[in-house]
Amino acid sequence: MKTIFATLTLVIASFMVTSCALFETEEQAELKRLSALDYVGLTLAEAENKSTGEGASFRVVNKNGIPQAVTMDYRPGRINAYERDGKVESYNIEGETQLTKYNSKSWETFIDKNCQSFFDGCNNCNRQEGSDMAACTRKGCLEYKKPECLDEK
Repeated sequence: MKTIFATLTLVIASFMVTSCALFETEEQAELKRLSALDYVGLTLAEAENKSTGEGASFRVVNKNGIPQAVTMDYRPGRINAYERDGKVESYNIEGETQLTKYNSKSWETFIDKNCQSFFDGCNNCNRQEGSDMAACTRKGCLEYKKPECLDEK
C-alpha cells in the first residue's frame, strides 16, 4: 500500500510540474520571444549562428556607419544588422514595427551644432561648425537609424 501511495504521489507531483511548464503567461511568452531575438552586442559570427539556429536569415546592412549594398527584396523575419567594430550595434526584423522612427531631418534634432562630422541615420555628413547646412553622401535608405556625431571617433 505504501508503494502505491508513493508512486501515486510521484505521478501527481510530476504532472503538476509538467503542467506549470506548459502554461506560461503572455508576459512570460513575450519575454522569452524578446530574449530569443536579442542580437545586440554579439559578434557577427555569433549573431549569424544564432539566427541560423532560430531559422531566420541574417545580413549586415551597415558597417561602421557605412550602408552596405543589399537587395531590396522583402523577407518577413529577416534580421538586418547594423555592425560597429565587429559587433551588432542594433538591428531590425523585417515585418516588425520599429519603436523609434527616424527620417532625413532627424539629425537636426539629435546632432549638436558644434558637431562637424556626423551620421544622419543613412549618410555620412560634414558641415562647418555652427552651420545649419551639411554636405552628405547621397545614399537612399528605406529606414533611417539614430543619428550620431562622429567627431570623437
